[in-house]
Amino acid sequence: MDELAAALSVGNAELAAALSGGAWSSFVNPGPLLTDVGRPQLIEELSVNLPFPNATPQVPVCILSGLSGIGKSSVAAAWAADRLDEYGAVIWIDATSVATLEGSFAVLDRWLAGELPDDSDRSRSAHLDLFGRVAAGLGSLKYPWLIVFDNATNPREVRKWFPRTGIGHAVVTTTNPIGWTGPHARLIPVPPMTLDQASELLSKRLRGAGAESNSIRDLRDLAERLARWPLALELAAAYLNDCYEGSLGGSDYPSLIMRSLDDEEAIPPEYPRTLVAAVLFAFARMEERARNQEGSAFRLAFNCTWFAAFFRSRQIPLHILLSCSILEPHDVLEKNIPPLTPYAGTDPPVGEVLRAMRRESLVTTDVAIFDNPSGENGPAWVGYTVSMNEIVQMVLRREALTRQNTEPLLSIAAFFAQYWLSSLVDAKRLDLALALVGHCCQVADQAQAASLKNYPLALLWGNTAAVLAAVEEWRIAERYLRLEMDYIASNQPEDRYIELATGVQLATVLVRSAATSSDVVEEVVCLLEASMAIIDEIGPSDDGRASSYCIKIAALTQELSQDCPANMAVRSLRNRAKFVGDSEALQNSDDAAAAEVMRLHEMVRSGDFVNAKRLAQRLRVQPEYDFHYVTLTRLVIECSLHLGEWREAERQLRDVASLVDKKTVSSVDISHLIGNLGMICFGRHSGQHARAYAVLRAVVGIAATHLANGGQLRPSDQARLLVYQACIFASEANFSGAQRMIESVSPDLLLADEKHRVARVHDVYQLIRRWLDTLPKQLRNSRNGRGASGGGDGFE
Repeated sequence: MDELAAALSVGNAELAAALSGGAWSSFVNPGPLLTDVGRPQLIEELSVNLPFPNATPQVPVCILSGLSGIGKSSVAAAWAADRLDEYGAVIWIDATSVATLEGSFAVLDRWLAGELPDDSDRSRSAHLDLFGRVAAGLGSLKYPWLIVFDNATNPREVRKWFPRTGIGHAVVTTTNPIGWTGPHARLIPVPPMTLDQASELLSKRLRGAGAESNSIRDLRDLAERLARWPLALELAAAYLNDCYEGSLGGSDYPSLIMRSLDDEEAIPPEYPRTLVAAVLFAFARMEERARNQEGSAFRLAFNCTWFAAFFRSRQIPLHILLSCSILEPHDVLEKNIPPLTPYAGTDPPVGEVLRAMRRESLVTTDVAIFDNPSGENGPAWVGYTVSMNEIVQMVLRREALTRQNTEPLLSIAAFFAQYWLSSLVDAKRLDLALALVGHCCQVADQAQAASLKNYPLALLWGNTAAVLAAVEEWRIAERYLRLEMDYIASNQPEDRYIELATGVQLATVLVRSAATSSDVVEEVVCLLEASMAIIDEIGPSDDGRASSYCIKIAALTQELSQDCPANMAVRSLRNRAKFVGDSEALQNSDDAAAAEVMRLHEMVRSGDFVNAKRLAQRLRVQPEYDFHYVTLTRLVIECSLHLGEWREAERQLRDVASLVDKKTVSSVDISHLIGNLGMICFGRHSGQHARAYAVLRAVVGIAATHLANGGQLRPSDQARLLVYQACIFASEANFSGAQRMIESVSPDLLLADEKHRVARVHDVYQLIRRWLDTLPKQLRNSRNGRGASGGGDGFE
């Protein structure tokens, strides 16, 4: 080390710090901070079960099992730090719930899309689900990786997300030791610290003039009385530093903390009484300071700490906690106080509040939830965060329940969480909204577990669902929207637009997530008819909101009418929404643009391809139509194909492909490309076989890239792609490939989705299947018909 330090002209301390940072590893999602007391026996056990290199194709899994506060996550972090020179990537997954699992995997999915080359297994993957794409991506990495499933609560759910193959390792931290068995899984119980380790932790944490007089015997005695539990030791050290300058001589700490444990039933099963008592004692001290020093930093610190118990344990935004503690929701709305405004008070300053929060060690500082462009991520920055151990959160939530404070605490937390989230959505900062949405899911799930329903929670469900829908996490979005609809049904809000927004949003989610539109058309029609009734009841609005929702309803029913053209209710809804929307002055430029795009669809539908193409080309260069750029380009392509301008269509498709590479094309746009362009090619390919198949290849390639980039497609669209690929293979005389594609198609799925359409991919499927059946078996099994039989021109 000395020689290396001399060569680099840095000191040993600086060199060690740089090396411990592991600059050669990529980090996906931040992990917890490292502890400074090693637990070598656990690191050694991990090294035995997570070998380098991994000699098997399966991913070995180590399950670190133990109660909260015992140091499981710290051990996982220590293992990652110890092997940073081996791992090319360290990935942390919040496994607290299904929602947090999916959120963490969505981040990992996007990281993998940028990490892997286009020819990887991931890029060729046709998986429609998030796990399938991530599993393929991890299996394609050429370097070792570590994935940590932190705070896993449900073995059955979490095991579904384990990567099966690859040259990586998996570690799970959990309080539940049951249900993790498997041929490549090893359960490693995490016990309390050894007496030497616990004494060392106390010695390092005790500071001040009194700490120097502590004897080894006294340290070991206190460590033993606190069950050698790391969290209990941290809390004890915070108290002793505050009251006795780190000295053990003047306090009988274990006796003091046990006085705070009035109710033995408050102790979660299997946890040491001293641990729960230490948490309650520390919280009681915070509360006493808050009462005795009204208006000081201690009052804010106490309130912030209590609110923190209802968020995720990691990266809790400090300034959301401060908003919850200082502001009243009705004042925020009446005074139009902007969200994402950091606390800037001077009495007390934010640093003082943070010190008061950390004083009892119930919370610790964490990495920023979003970075400051200036690079300054201190407590004054709106993205500054703290963390709280799960057992501390559990004890404080139980205390809130005992005091009947759960509903007010959760309601205020819900209001400010959704207030921040909705402002990020309005600012079109989906990246920042995704960083916050895990906290919103946690608050929402806490409320559902407590059977709470109120107006702030309804707002939280709706705004959280909007963000989840934006990243196509339809299942959780639907659950939250149904919770919101249940609340609205029994508690009619004064603002009818809340009901209107929820109904339209739920209808949209149902259409987007359904395997086939016919599966959901009845419920969607009911939701939209109720929404139109609200618009009729409200009447014209000065702010244009009614027309805005009419545009949304008209656009959704226009989409539904393609799959269900014979459904008279859909057609009636579309006409009503379009009429009401046209009758109001559009106040919003986005709504005006959406209305013009709908008019353009009507022109294409009516066969006015020349004028429709000109209008689409003119609109897509205007800034207010940026959101509709892909739709307008698709309409240009459709018109070009109808006009026989095949080269122009191919050129425009290359433009779409470049946007897909940049991940700026939604699954809805891809679905329309697949459904519309394919059928136009089949309908107008006479005499233009080569050009038609070139367009089909482009569509299939665009869809494949979309899937590889983490996008989703409905099963019916996937089935259409298989038919298109079968036709392409057949045109190339690759009859075995065509046979393989056709055998993979679910004809019932196609038929159910297209039963009302005039032109159907299902008919093409039937045609090519029958044609393949007429071929000799030898030819059908050949990759090249000409080589096998000396002739054959393929399928035209």
